[in-house]
Amino acid sequence: MPIDTDSDAWERGEDIGSVAANALEFLAASPDSAFRIREIADEILGTDFETMESNSRLHDQYDAGEIAEEEYHDQWEDGIPSTTYRIDETYLELRLRRLVEQELVEIRSIDCSESDVPTDEGVVTYYTYALV
Repeated sequence: MPIDTDSDAWERGEDIGSVAANALEFLAASPDSAFRIREIADEILGTDFETMESNSRLHDQYDAGEIAEEEYHDQWEDGIPSTTYRIDETYLELRLRRLVEQELVEIRSIDCSESDVPTDEGVVTYYTYALV
């Protein structure tokens, strides 16, 4: 049901901004740092990729018979399904790519296997605020 933008409800409502604006604000607050998309998503979308990835590894261990069902259920952390996170991540990536096109954000692919970046991933995409 639509509401009137002259209404008290609308006037009292919180301006949540756009995903692109929130991402730009987050990156601009730390202009000397670069972030993976998941770190940006956790900050501005409220996702929790660390928990999602932990649950995914736990599920793989259970499927492989490496842990018992009781241990599986004891260690499982409740959260949002991983497909929801993937949708959020994809949407955020589209917004960040637009900011890159506008030259407001820089993007780099970093080969983490040949650097001091603490991750077990190979090549990772990082975003940072483009100093103008």
